[in-house]
Amino acid sequence: AHRGATMTTFDDILEEAGKFGRFQKRIFALLCLTSVPFAGVYVGIVFQGFTPEHWCRDPGLEQLRENCDWDLKEARRFIIPLVNSSAGVLPSQCQRYDVDWNITELTCDTLGSDLSKAQHAALPIVSCKNGWDYDYEGRESFVTEFDLVCSDAWLVDIFQAILGVGFLVGSISIGYLADKFGRRVSFLVSNLLNAVTGILVAISPNYISLVVFRALHGFGVKGGWMAGYMLCMSNKQVQNLKHLFPDGTKERRFFSTNRDNAYVLTELVGVEYRRVVGVLFQMVFSCGLIVLALIAYLIPDWRWLQVAITVPYIIFLSYYWFIPESPRWLLSQNKSDQAVKITEAMAKENKKTLSKNIESPVTTDVGLEYDQHCTVQQQMSYRLCLHIYKVDQQGAIDYRVNMTCSVVVLWGSRPLKNRTLKDDNADSVTGSFMDLIRTPNIRKYTLILSFNWFTSAVVYQGLIMRLGILGGNIYIDFLISGIVEFPAALLILFTIERIGRRLPFATANIVSGVACLVTAFIPESLFWLKTVMACIGRLGITMAFEMVVFVNTELYPTFIRNLGVSVCSTLCDIGGIIAPFLLYRLAVIWLELPLIIFGVLAFIAGGLVLLLPETKGVPLPETIDDIEYPNR
Repeated sequence: AHRGATMTTFDDILEEAGKFGRFQKRIFALLCLTSVPFAGVYVGIVFQGFTPEHWCRDPGLEQLRENCDWDLKEARRFIIPLVNSSAGVLPSQCQRYDVDWNITELTCDTLGSDLSKAQHAALPIVSCKNGWDYDYEGRESFVTEFDLVCSDAWLVDIFQAILGVGFLVGSISIGYLADKFGRRVSFLVSNLLNAVTGILVAISPNYISLVVFRALHGFGVKGGWMAGYMLCMSNKQVQNLKHLFPDGTKERRFFSTNRDNAYVLTELVGVEYRRVVGVLFQMVFSCGLIVLALIAYLIPDWRWLQVAITVPYIIFLSYYWFIPESPRWLLSQNKSDQAVKITEAMAKENKKTLSKNIESPVTTDVGLEYDQHCTVQQQMSYRLCLHIYKVDQQGAIDYRVNMTCSVVVLWGSRPLKNRTLKDDNADSVTGSFMDLIRTPNIRKYTLILSFNWFTSAVVYQGLIMRLGILGGNIYIDFLISGIVEFPAALLILFTIERIGRRLPFATANIVSGVACLVTAFIPESLFWLKTVMACIGRLGITMAFEMVVFVNTELYPTFIRNLGVSVCSTLCDIGGIIAPFLLYRLAVIWLELPLIIFGVLAFIAGGLVLLLPETKGVPLPETIDDIEYPNR
């Protein structure tokens, strides 16, 4: 029999305070704006690191043009040798003829004769000793300023890769700080760091300082974006054990919280709005891509473009007066008074009234007794439950799971360690990396999801950066690329609750892979067909990138869910580090070769997704047994 008081979770309070009222919409709108400059940092290299057509600077070129009355293109024929490249026979960008045109016997009249052509072919060739000249096309990038071409072209790859290193370290470090000091504090500190390092990037006097400040900028930007994301999207309490304590009693209700990170979900909105809010939050990033194209068109200088990308982070510091701390985080830190004030303010702005009596959770030492059939994971689930719900001190609950395990929850005054629990059971509450690879099914999930995180980052970032080396109208191409992302979000919202997760997720990857492979072999003469197929590839990988986030959260049991997402998503930043090398170095061999690699990766990722179980309508797993023995 049950004689307990019914506990109130934060989601119960949201029922009365408003699941997605004016308060949440205001906070959500403000935090969504952080994705706009984040897009500029993430793929701004397309404009800031643009490599225009270039050739060796020859001191005698201007004199030759003046003497012979030639235009630049005609004069370059006589100082630049032709070389074989992936695009055919083209003028060299890294070599020139070693001739002093001011003292040579060749004249303007003889340079065009058959004899001079033979002599021309026999001229010695050297690398660019006097630097390069550029066809700026009205734009200036750090590539042209620091001469990062030819043998130094790989330094452009480093510029983007070091951002991925900053992302990786920042997401881990600031994620820890957000858990320790709060989402709001971490968000504001990160934006202060972003503002300072962003300006330092813009005024970097040389390449070394540029890379150092870029890494620090990446550290703050990714961590700050995550802190803001957690203010909207954060940890949900373990509620799958709520049936232990059925509603209906008239006893006092209490706030409850779980200190264990469960999975990334909306912190300030109701359950039914969480997935929509998550997708919309990421859609603003797509808006940022469009804004970036427009700003880059108006600001052709890379330094001033960097300043424009940084200014929003200075403005975000004003959020100190507009963004509250996360109530869930406050509850997890036993700061219930502050959580109550924020929740009451939420209800007031939403024009709602709270009828429940909100108090801080009462800490009571407990003891648990299990029968011999209880697994460690089942015992752990009940222990997590005790962090959330307070039952009547005079009562006890006998609960049976699948008729195999019973647990008795006893309230007393003695410390937990003096009761029936053993230390080794206590240790099992915290998951470890080994839990992600120890058992067959979870190991399979970890490998597949990690590969998908990696593939999504490589293909998504690679396809965007590829726009900078195609030679077309970079502004129009980039604008179209950003617009293509919006249907991806709509397709996700339309399919995941109707069809499920696995099929749309796999299809998105496979379609993207096929589109990349087909695009690579479409001739340039079929320009529009090539563009359409490339857009389909972008649409598919965008959809896959957004889906891997919540599919990851639905496959792991509670006690390792947050760890599983953290470990798997680490491959995303690693993919971001590898992507620039994969794109720029392979494109030197053949412009379409990166597309073939992207296509193969995405196709394999889609096939692997088909090996995952469908999670639509399936309760979130609580234990490893729920994963390894789903039909038991």
